[in-house]
Amino acid sequence: MMHRQQPDILIVEDDAEISLVFTLFLIDEGYHVDIARNGLIAMDQVSLLQPYLILLDLHMPIMD
Repeated sequence: MMHRQQPDILIVEDDAEISLVFTLFLIDEGYHVDIARNGLIAMDQVSLLQPYLILLDLHMPIMD
């Protein structure tokens, strides 16, 4: 698998434990992961990093 500079998957989750579980699972599967803790940060990361897939929590602080 070719490694990219950008994350393959962006996790948008405000709960640290949940994002850790997702991150560890996805890294074990060979994915590069980045995390956004709220919707506003996620919007910036999407335009900057252009991830292949976004997993997001629908109820987020600052911006859903």
